Amino acid sequence: MKTGLVFQKLGGKYQLVIEKPEDLENICEVDEAHWAATGAPCESFTCDPVFLKYLDSDSNGRIRTDEIRLAQHWLFKMLSDRSGITAKSSSLRLNAIDVSHGEGAAIHSAAKLILANLGLSGTPEISIEQVRARQDFLSAGSCNGDGIIPAGHSNGPEIEELIKNIIETQGSVNDISGKSGVDLELLEKFMKEASDFVKWNRRILIPEGIEKTDVMVWGKSTQEAYAAMVPLEKKLDQYFDLCALLIIAPETRTSSSDDKNLLDVMNDKAVRDYILAGPLSKPNADMLFIIDDKMNPAYYDDIIKFKNSVLAKIKTEKNSLSLSFEEWKKLKKDFSLYAEWHNARKGVSVEKIELARLEEYLKGAEADKLRNMIKKDMETAEELGQAGNLEKLILYHKWFFEFTRNFVNFDRLFSDEIVSLIQVGTLIMDERHFDLTMKVANREEHKRIAQKSNICVMYVSLAGKKDGNNDSMELAVAVTSGCMSGLYIGKTGVFYTPDRREWDVKVMDFIQQPVSIWEALKMPFKKLGEFIGKQAEKLSSPSQGDIEAGLNKSLLLAKQSMASDPAAAKVQQPGSLLGSGPMLILGSGVGLAALGSSFAFIVNSLKNVSFLQIISFLAAILLMILIPVFIVSMIKLKRRNLGIFLEASGWSINARLYLSRRMGILFTHTPPLPLDSTLRKNDPIKQLRQCVSTERKNVFFWILITVVVIILCMIAGHLIGNSLGLDGEITNVFQSQKP
Repeated sequence: MKTGLVFQKLGGKYQLVIEKPEDLENICEVDEAHWAATGAPCESFTCDPVFLKYLDSDSNGRIRTDEIRLAQHWLFKMLSDRSGITAKSSSLRLNAIDVSHGEGAAIHSAAKLILANLGLSGTPEISIEQVRARQDFLSAGSCNGDGIIPAGHSNGPEIEELIKNIIETQGSVNDISGKSGVDLELLEKFMKEASDFVKWNRRILIPEGIEKTDVMVWGKSTQEAYAAMVPLEKKLDQYFDLCALLIIAPETRTSSSDDKNLLDVMNDKAVRDYILAGPLSKPNADMLFIIDDKMNPAYYDDIIKFKNSVLAKIKTEKNSLSLSFEEWKKLKKDFSLYAEWHNARKGVSVEKIELARLEEYLKGAEADKLRNMIKKDMETAEELGQAGNLEKLILYHKWFFEFTRNFVNFDRLFSDEIVSLIQVGTLIMDERHFDLTMKVANREEHKRIAQKSNICVMYVSLAGKKDGNNDSMELAVAVTSGCMSGLYIGKTGVFYTPDRREWDVKVMDFIQQPVSIWEALKMPFKKLGEFIGKQAEKLSSPSQGDIEAGLNKSLLLAKQSMASDPAAAKVQQPGSLLGSGPMLILGSGVGLAALGSSFAFIVNSLKNVSFLQIISFLAAILLMILIPVFIVSMIKLKRRNLGIFLEASGWSINARLYLSRRMGILFTHTPPLPLDSTLRKNDPIKQLRQCVSTERKNVFFWILITVVVIILCMIAGHLIGNSLGLDGEITNVFQSQKP
């Protein structure tokens, strides 16, 4: 094992230092248990997706440690000069490629060939853009290495016609640019089909001066006669077999009575099948097929054609309505060689092309020219086949060094100068930058894991447009410093990806966790205030309409009661204090007097308690609330685990990456103002106070009037209570409750 490796403490965990290209060799020396991560989804990284595709060698959508090791080994094998790895350049110098082995030499040749096709021969470096433009120049170039010649890219109308005939009869293949064309396999298949078809047709040629041959037994009419015999051949054999059966066994019937009894005459298909299976005519012991009105109607057209094309040539017109068994056997024998030729048919796919044109192709001029074009194109296939490896090498050269600093270690994640590949982008909201953002596929699954991290997480939805199409995604945003008072569900903001693409943002959900000590200490009082506010809202929630409806209902019931039986009403409410307006005011005064007496009792009870004791008592209550909150909050803030937050997004993290206060400020912060900015401290808004001073005086006046009225009511209630003897009773009630 290599010695002298350097590890740096990051987020409480010692991680391998990767600062120079040579440090990448140390990756293979360090056990995976000391890596920052051992696996991550490809979608978690903001880099070229094609680079991630090459890195993900098994195409499972995740990057693992073994794939990192393989990538490092291949990259170092392909480069003789590795000094440019740290530059993140999209170009690769050709002399940096190691040509001492076959794979490197092939990549080097491919780079030179691509540059030559672009008219840039002699250029010392090649860019990823030039490689990715290869389909454009490959489709325009005469040789693109795929061994396919598309229509429209050959020279001469004869070759174009040949390519067209091949495509129409044998099919086509797509070249590297997506155009249909022919390759060597299709060409050779076409030529073989043409050769077979021409040879097959030559057997039926009749030399000049000769009327017939062994195959063309009836001369030029052989083909027509045979075509008329073929549809009836099996049916005639069946007919004469049935005739022979009658000779051998006269008692045998030609059809089964059971079959006829089972036949469903209402079933059209069954009836048609029965007729087609039947003989051409009723068999007879004379072994003679007679064409009359009793023959099977299903074969009428075929029989008439057979009569005109065959029987008319071997029999007189008078006898052309019958065929004996011996005549049938002779016909089959005479046409046996033609039948053999017909059944041995070859080259069917090219039969629609004129025979003379096929013979011209077989002479070889056009075919040889097309064959040479294909072979010439294939000579560059190996070099251009390395174009993919060239693209892979340039992408590794640009991204691999940076990638390892976001996987093997996390020094880029904790850098305040360079944006990490892990960070999807920056959310701007509530006067802050939120830089620690991760894509979320399933919010509920993410929350289930992320809540164990003790990090406050805000879930936001993003909406934007790309190339005129709507685009959206959901992110988990870590809130690591500041306060939460300005963040709530439904709040909107803006999000920027590293390519400065802008998205609209809306807050959808939260995982509530302490963000800071001050935020945690305020939380109990905030919740208490929310509780009191909700209770007050419940008490004051009935609308004015509800109150008016209730009063109207009460007045209506009272009127109905008084109208029905005034005397009974008086009996039911003897001495009621609510029977008149003055008594109602008196009752209100008594209530206020009770409140005043209660306040007086409290003040009287606190007369013997010193101010210091009161302050101490209140402070003790406050500390009883704050100390547990402080302790719990400190524990949660200390246990904020960035590793679990990443694991919620599909990462496999080795280290417990505890989030410190400084790290929290790194990920959530208010950006500084531009340098040399001038701050004007005189706020123009303060000048508005003069405009609203009169209005404020009116407000204060009405507040004062309200307070005076309340005090007067309390005094009046107290006096009335004394006159009725209620004040002492109220005092006795409070004194009885005194311990």
